[in-house]
Amino acid sequence: ERRRALIENISDAIVLINAEAGVIYQSSTVERVTGHVLDDNGKGGKVFQFIHPDDLQSCEAFFRQVYASPGVPLQNQYRIQHKKGHYIWIEGTVMNMLDNESVNAVVLNYRDITERRVAELKLQQSEEKLRALVENIGDAIMMVNKRSELVYHSPSFTRVLGYTFEDVNNKMVFD
Repeated sequence: ERRRALIENISDAIVLINAEAGVIYQSSTVERVTGHVLDDNGKGGKVFQFIHPDDLQSCEAFFRQVYASPGVPLQNQYRIQHKKGHYIWIEGTVMNMLDNESVNAVVLNYRDITERRVAELKLQQSEEKLRALVENIGDAIMMVNKRSELVYHSPSFTRVLGYTFEDVNNKMVFD
């Protein structure tokens, strides 16, 4: 009862799959994360049926590595389809324990990282916009480190001041 309480109340989803990638067990967290539940026979579909089409090939290659590496925990991220139809990002650890008689399954532990991935994407887009602005602005822009060494200049730096980056690389800004 204690182990069941622990498994059913942790924030990570736990899924056990067999040698054919068929789901044989899932913790209740799986339903909270994905909306999917096991069928009435206590079985689920294949682990790959909910993988985003763009991630399917790399996910299948990852699981070939898992099946070829018994006892080795491997980590990955990919998108799966929520029961409501949208995709979520998951991150987790997978370990092939098929050789362990008491487990006889591949164990998947994963969590929803969609919010983190969305934030990372927004940050990347923001950085790309800033980079495009800096690289295309008419004014010369320089960055110096704490020792007053020039560590970056915009492309317009050469046009405005006449120096190339090689001319001023690792020199003090006051030089």
